[in-house]
This record gives sequence, structure tokens and C-alpha cells, in this order.
Amino acid sequence: MRIRSFCMHFAYDMKQGIIRRWKWGFLPAIMFALIWLIAYQTKLTIWETRPIGAYIDYILFCFKGRNPITSNALTQRFDLPIFWICIFMGALLVTASYSGTEIDNYSLQIIIRAGTRKAWWGSKCIWCVIATLCYFFSAYCTVALLCVSTGVPISLTNSIELSGSFLNVNLAHHHIGVMDNIQIGFFLPVLFAVFLNLLQLTLNLFFSKMLSFLICIAFLILPSYYTSEFIIGNYAMAAKSNLIIENGLNPANGLFVLCIAVFMLVLTGLIRAEYIDFL
Repeated sequence: MRIRSFCMHFAYDMKQGIIRRWKWGFLPAIMFALIWLIAYQTKLTIWETRPIGAYIDYILFCFKGRNPITSNALTQRFDLPIFWICIFMGALLVTASYSGTEIDNYSLQIIIRAGTRKAWWGSKCIWCVIATLCYFFSAYCTVALLCVSTGVPISLTNSIELSGSFLNVNLAHHHIGVMDNIQIGFFLPVLFAVFLNLLQLTLNLFFSKMLSFLICIAFLILPSYYTSEFIIGNYAMAAKSNLIIENGLNPANGLFVLCIAVFMLVLTGLIRAEYIDFL
């Protein structure tokens, strides 16, 4: 009965939260296209038509974030990582527009008949992960199409010159392998977005949608000011990785911390769902 209940919830969430909302896929496509155009224009300004760069260079530009604030911060100009914030804020908006935490008549009937809420919460969590993956699938495909249309090779081996220019660091003495690029350009940003969307979903069980959204925004603002292993958003900024700068954050630690954080959010929501009053 519980498996059947889960399948019914999941089918409903996929239909209402993914299939019927396919137009939301244009949001990351438009956003990443604009960011890519800015990066490409930057490349043309410095190297003109010289064939330099690869697909991964533009991905790292999108997820650059902000370079750590150094000891001479008083003489530095502080800029918020607008592109980085907008990317994850877009993911929050996509899932916030259909959180599914409000119980409609259909879901309520399933819960009453099945006698359990675990299937309902499990379905919401899996929907949240799938919605996040769809968001980034649209984003990565958009960047790939733009690269192909302009002759930029689809490669995960970055250009030291272009990546260094995009990230505002000297990468001449850094060896960044393909798996390193996959970690900081794909795994960490997507996993952080999953964490952020699950956080919003879980907070919706305790607070209003607006307050939950604002709390998640704080998780995007804090990494702009502070570089710390305890501020989870730092791991999703390529410019703060120890693969890019000395004394940066370890991507492997980020993957571990984010996985634990995601597990704790699912568990917290599961416990809360058992006691929340849906009637």
C-alpha cells in the first residue's frame, strides 16, 4: 500500500511539477545564454578572434562566484557575484513556484487512505531533485549549443589562459584535470542547488513560502562576504576551490558536506511531515 501510495504521489508531482511546467525550462536557458554572451564578449575583447578556450571555460565562468576577500580588503572593490546568485536564485524560483507542500484534495485523499505521510514527503524530495537536474540540464545544454554555434570545442580540458582570465587568477602553475573540472563545474554546483531547493522545501513545512525563500537567499549572500568551510555555499564557487587558488576549499570535502546536509534535510522533513496538521 505504501509503495502504491508513493507511486501515486510521485506520478502526480511529476505531472503537475515537471510536465505541466515545462516552460520553466526556458528560465535557465535564457539566463545562461546571457551569461555566456558576456563571457564570450570578454574573450573577444582580450583575444579577438583567436581560437582559444573550451566548453568548460565558460562553465567555470558561470559558476565562478567571487574571489576570496584578502587582508587588503579595504583597498578592494567589493562586488556581489550577481551571475552566481542569479543562477541559484533561478533554481529556487523554479521549485518555489510548485513546492507541493500545500496539500490539495488529491494528495490528502491518498494520505488518508494509505495512513502514512512518508510516501508523500519522499515523493516531494525526489521531485525536488529531478526539478533541479532538469534546470541544470537546460543550462548546460544551452552553453553547449552556444559553444558549438561559435566554434568553441566541447571539451572538459580548460584553457589556462581563458580560465585564468575568467577567474581572475594565474593558473600557469596549476594542473586542473578533467575530473577536477567536473567536480567544480558540475557536481558541486548541482549538489549545492539540490541542497538549497531541499532546504526551501523543508523550511516550507515550518514557515511561509516567502520566509523560506529569504532564508535560502541568505545562503547565497553569505559566501560573497565570508570564505569558510562552515558556509556551505563557498563550495559551489569555482574561484574559491583549492584547485584554483592556494588555501582554497577542498572540493572533496564539499561533496561530503553537501551529501550529509541533503540527508539531514530529508530526515528533518520526514519527521516534521509526520506531525504537521494538513487539515
